[in-house]
Amino acid sequence: MDNLKTGYLFKKIDDALERKANNRLKERGLTMSQAYVLMQLVEAEEGFLPLKAVERSLGVAQPTAAGIVSRLEIKGLVTSCTYENDKRVKLLSLTEKGVEAAKGAEAGVRHLNDDMFTGIEEGEMEKLHRLLLKVYSNVKE
Repeated sequence: MDNLKTGYLFKKIDDALERKANNRLKERGLTMSQAYVLMQLVEAEEGFLPLKAVERSLGVAQPTAAGIVSRLEIKGLVTSCTYENDKRVKLLSLTEKGVEAAKGAEAGVRHLNDDMFTGIEEGEMEKLHRLLLKVYSNVKE
Protein backbone atom coordinates (compact mmCIF):
# COMPACT_ATOMS: atom_id res chain seq x y z
CA MET A 1 0.00 0.00 0.00
CA ASP A 2 1.20 3.50 -0.83
CA ASN A 3 2.07 5.45 2.35
CA LEU A 4 1.47 8.73 0.51
CA LYS A 5 -2.17 7.77 -0.10
CA THR A 6 -2.59 6.74 3.53
CA GLY A 7 -0.98 9.95 4.76
CA TYR A 8 -3.23 12.00 2.48
CA LEU A 9 -6.22 10.14 3.91
CA PHE A 10 -5.35 11.62 7.34
CA LYS A 11 -5.58 15.10 5.84
CA LYS A 12 -8.90 14.33 4.16
CA ILE A 13 -10.31 12.93 7.41
CA ASP A 14 -9.10 15.98 9.35
CA ASP A 15 -10.59 18.38 6.79
CA ALA A 16 -13.93 16.53 6.74
CA LEU A 17 -14.10 16.40 10.55
CA GLU A 18 -13.35 20.09 10.89
CA ARG A 19 -15.99 20.95 8.28
CA LYS A 20 -18.61 18.74 9.91
CA ALA A 21 -17.79 19.95 13.42
CA ASN A 22 -17.86 23.60 12.42
CA ASN A 23 -21.18 23.10 10.59
CA ARG A 24 -22.73 21.43 13.66
CA LEU A 25 -21.32 24.00 16.05
CA LYS A 26 -22.35 26.92 13.84
CA GLU A 27 -25.93 26.58 15.09
CA ARG A 28 -24.54 27.13 18.59
CA GLY A 29 -22.54 30.14 17.35
CA LEU A 30 -19.20 28.39 17.91
CA THR A 31 -16.22 27.12 15.96
CA MET A 32 -14.41 23.89 16.81
CA SER A 33 -11.51 25.86 18.29
CA GLN A 34 -13.88 27.86 20.49
CA ALA A 35 -15.69 24.69 21.60
CA TYR A 36 -12.37 23.06 22.43
CA VAL A 37 -11.40 26.02 24.65
CA LEU A 38 -14.75 25.81 26.46
CA MET A 39 -14.36 22.06 27.01
CA GLN A 40 -10.82 22.59 28.33
CA LEU A 41 -12.09 25.15 30.80
CA VAL A 42 -14.75 22.73 32.06
CA GLU A 43 -11.99 20.23 32.83
CA ALA A 44 -9.63 22.78 34.41
CA GLU A 45 -8.99 21.69 38.00
CA GLU A 46 -8.66 25.21 39.41
CA GLY A 47 -11.62 26.49 37.38
CA PHE A 48 -9.39 28.63 35.19
CA LEU A 49 -6.64 28.28 32.60
CA PRO A 50 -3.85 30.59 31.56
CA LEU A 51 -4.02 31.79 27.96
CA LYS A 52 -0.61 30.16 27.45
CA ALA A 53 -2.16 26.72 28.11
CA VAL A 54 -4.78 27.38 25.44
CA GLU A 55 -2.05 28.36 22.97
CA ARG A 56 -0.17 25.12 23.63
CA SER A 57 -3.19 22.84 23.48
CA LEU A 58 -4.48 24.37 20.23
CA GLY A 59 -0.99 24.58 18.78
CA VAL A 60 -1.45 28.23 17.78
CA ALA A 61 0.40 31.49 18.29
CA GLN A 62 -0.57 33.93 21.04
CA PRO A 63 -2.45 36.35 18.74
CA THR A 64 -4.59 33.50 17.37
CA ALA A 65 -5.42 32.17 20.84
CA ALA A 66 -6.17 35.71 22.03
CA GLY A 67 -8.55 36.19 19.09
CA ILE A 68 -10.41 32.97 19.87
CA VAL A 69 -10.73 33.98 23.53
CA SER A 70 -11.76 37.52 22.63
CA ARG A 71 -14.65 36.19 20.53
CA LEU A 72 -15.70 33.93 23.44
CA GLU A 73 -15.61 36.94 25.77
CA ILE A 74 -17.78 38.97 23.38
CA LYS A 75 -20.31 36.11 23.40
CA GLY A 76 -20.31 36.17 27.21
CA LEU A 77 -18.97 32.62 27.50
CA VAL A 78 -15.63 33.32 29.21
CA THR A 79 -14.09 36.01 31.32
CA SER A 80 -10.44 36.87 31.66
CA CYS A 81 -8.31 38.62 34.20
CA THR A 82 -4.64 39.02 34.93
CA TYR A 83 -2.88 36.89 37.49
CA GLU A 84 -2.33 38.94 40.64
CA ASN A 85 1.31 37.78 41.05
CA ASP A 86 2.23 38.36 37.39
CA LYS A 87 0.16 40.84 35.39
CA ARG A 88 1.54 39.39 32.12
CA VAL A 89 -0.39 36.15 32.71
CA LYS A 90 -3.98 36.17 31.43
CA LEU A 91 -6.34 33.74 33.19
CA LEU A 92 -9.56 32.48 31.61
CA SER A 93 -12.68 31.12 33.27
CA LEU A 94 -16.16 30.11 32.17
CA THR A 95 -19.29 32.11 32.80
CA GLU A 96 -22.55 30.29 33.60
CA LYS A 97 -23.53 30.77 29.97
CA GLY A 98 -20.13 29.32 29.00
CA VAL A 99 -20.70 26.19 31.10
CA GLU A 100 -23.97 25.54 29.26
CA ALA A 101 -22.33 26.21 25.89
CA ALA A 102 -19.50 23.81 26.77
CA LYS A 103 -21.98 21.05 27.65
CA GLY A 104 -23.78 21.53 24.34
CA ALA A 105 -20.51 21.60 22.42
CA GLU A 106 -19.29 18.44 24.12
CA ALA A 107 -22.51 16.66 23.23
CA GLY A 108 -22.07 17.73 19.61
CA VAL A 109 -18.47 16.55 19.52
CA ARG A 110 -19.44 13.21 21.09
CA HIS A 111 -22.14 12.78 18.45
CA LEU A 112 -19.58 13.53 15.72
CA ASN A 113 -17.20 10.94 17.21
CA ASP A 114 -19.99 8.37 17.34
CA ASP A 115 -20.73 9.03 13.65
CA MET A 116 -17.06 8.78 12.74
CA PHE A 117 -16.63 5.34 14.29
CA THR A 118 -19.93 3.82 13.17
CA GLY A 119 -19.47 0.20 12.11
CA ILE A 120 -16.12 -0.26 13.86
CA GLU A 121 -16.21 -3.02 16.45
CA GLU A 122 -14.63 -2.61 19.89
CA GLY A 123 -11.61 -4.82 19.10
CA GLU A 124 -11.03 -2.92 15.86
CA MET A 125 -11.36 0.35 17.74
CA GLU A 126 -8.72 -0.68 20.27
CA LYS A 127 -6.34 -1.67 17.48
CA LEU A 128 -7.03 1.56 15.57
CA HIS A 129 -6.33 3.55 18.73
CA ARG A 130 -3.00 1.78 19.30
CA LEU A 131 -1.98 2.30 15.67
CA LEU A 132 -2.92 5.97 15.71
CA LEU A 133 -0.88 6.46 18.88
CA LYS A 134 2.13 4.98 17.04
CA VAL A 135 1.54 7.28 14.07
CA TYR A 136 1.23 10.27 16.36
CA SER A 137 4.40 9.30 18.21
CA ASN A 138 6.23 9.22 14.87
CA VAL A 139 5.15 12.70 13.81
CA LYS A 140 4.87 14.76 17.00
CA GLU A 141 7.50 17.40 17.58
